[in-house]
Amino acid sequence: MARITLYIDDATLVLLVQAAQANKVSKSRWVTEIIGAYTANEWPQECLHLAGRFNDFPLRELKTASLPVDQARIAF
Repeated sequence: MARITLYIDDATLVLLVQAAQANKVSKSRWVTEIIGAYTANEWPQECLHLAGRFNDFPLRELKTASLPVDQARIAF
């Protein structure tokens, strides 16, 4: 496992300690979890479970009829 050194100001350290204590994890674990969540490349399961759940959600294709007509652009 790799080690890193972080240089943070006192106010940020207080926030870090409070957040780690509130989550009942070490400071190192809390920072690791935050980095993992921030750099994740996939949607959380809570979001994926919502797919298709809204029967009355308007689709983009249904809105095309109400869009204004594009105006002619000035040629350069």
